[in-house]
Amino acid sequence: MRTSSAQFFESDYQSKTSRFLQMLHIDPVLLASLLLLMVAGLGILYSASDGSVEIVQRQIIRLALAFAVMFFVAQIPQHQLYIWAPWFFALGIILLVLVLLAGDVGKGAQRWLNLYVIRFQPSEMMKLVTPMMLAWYLCEKPFPPKFTSLVISLLLVVLPTALIAKQPDLGTALLVAAAGFFVVFFGGIRWRFLFGTLFT
Repeated sequence: MRTSSAQFFESDYQSKTSRFLQMLHIDPVLLASLLLLMVAGLGILYSASDGSVEIVQRQIIRLALAFAVMFFVAQIPQHQLYIWAPWFFALGIILLVLVLLAGDVGKGAQRWLNLYVIRFQPSEMMKLVTPMMLAWYLCEKPFPPKFTSLVISLLLVVLPTALIAKQPDLGTALLVAAAGFFVVFFGGIRWRFLFGTLFT
């Protein structure tokens, strides 16, 4: 009887915890994976910085801010993200062009945009905005997408990728391209056609 009661309360607790996480739009598996990566990254940073606690503390503050932003964005309804996607994409392209025209140069690359209030890399936001834009464009298209839709999708990927590569920032450009191509792939395109496009 005690075992049954313990199992009941444990099941009820797990159910309430699951509902609470769903209400906050938190994926426990994803969250646990991110925390493991964070801990591993902090350990590597501590080793690479010759045991500098100050550097690790600064990184922890950055990670805490990033988690706060992630939690805030997770609460935004999907239909709002759908509405904002093309505007974010247009803003990102404009900022990338501004970086090439008047961006700050650091370590041999022109990647930073100084708004005097904040200094940031617009290329970082395109890692999220590019797949959002592609999802916005393809969601109303029939699956698998037609050739015209594929061409437009590829242009939506190539444009930010080319602007980021021009800075130059090849690593971020490849990440943006990969994120975009995966959205196109999930939209119904075959691997054979996708790889044929990449290597032609």
